[in-house]
Amino acid sequence: MNRNRLRLRKGFTLVEILIVVVILGILAAIVIPQFSSASESARASNLAAQQQSIRSQLELYRNQNGDVYPSFTDEDQWEQMTTRDNEFGPYLQQAPRNPFSPRANATSVAILSGEQDGLDVDAADHGWGWNPDTQQFFAAAGDLDADVQRALGYDTD
Repeated sequence: MNRNRLRLRKGFTLVEILIVVVILGILAAIVIPQFSSASESARASNLAAQQQSIRSQLELYRNQNGDVYPSFTDEDQWEQMTTRDNEFGPYLQQAPRNPFSPRANATSVAILSGEQDGLDVDAADHGWGWNPDTQQFFAAAGDLDADVQRALGYDTD
């Protein structure tokens, strides 16, 4: 008789399976938001690195082209940076894309003036900003949250 009872109890009961499923659900509810936060942080770091790289390439362009920065007012805003002029260039392989811009054309550059900076550029309209008055290049940060703005070097206080 004991042998028959042992054979019948080989699987898990429904209650045991439900307890495991509930525990896995709780763990998933805790872990998944952590991954979405890490993704946002990684995009912010990527954008900050892109911004710094572009600024470095703009300075190289200026040094090699008679103390003149490229003009972002042309039809193709990135042509001077992505093509080979004379013996120099290209400075970038392609027009950089702002990963926070919801637009398909996240490579467009807004022309700023005066004391404007990247906080004055809405990422929904442009990916980047160029201020010829201050000769500064910015990632569009106007509609980004404060953590991303801090990652880009903006004072959000």
